[in-house]
Amino acid sequence: MIGYKAFDYDLVNRYGMKFDLNVEYSLSGELKFGNNGNGFHFCTNLEDTLRYVDGANAIIVMVEALGNLKQYDDEYNGYYDMFVTNKIKIIKVLTKEDILKYMFKLPEFRMIRLISSYFQFSEEDLQMLEMLYQNNDSIIKAIRYYQRNELDAYKIL
Repeated sequence: MIGYKAFDYDLVNRYGMKFDLNVEYSLSGELKFGNNGNGFHFCTNLEDTLRYVDGANAIIVMVEALGNLKQYDDEYNGYYDMFVTNKIKIIKVLTKEDILKYMFKLPEFRMIRLISSYFQFSEEDLQMLEMLYQNNDSIIKAIRYYQRNELDAYKIL
């Protein structure tokens, strides 16, 4: 199964484990979610990975789950298709261009989630997004509020 994982820096997870590209990592024991869990967490929706890291500084990778899987949905908070596996490999570190290409394929609600939680886009990227989505008020408001820090973007006139 292919999915996504996010790191704060240098491919080190929040438990201090360093990862490298194209290396298989495995753990033994029962798969469990959470801070006291066991296994390698990943998501099938790229934007869901940003729940676990600071989106402004995130390094997002594509992973391949090679072992047993356990699925978890946090429907209450709007996170779906989160997994934990006992064997994983990082197959690619995503560039900003990769993330933008991914973003353009998303339905509106997922695109807004990515805009609201991901790094600060460059001015050039913002202008391109605003031009492409000029007729989509929801996306334009998300860009204005979350990326341009225009706090009145959602103000009702």
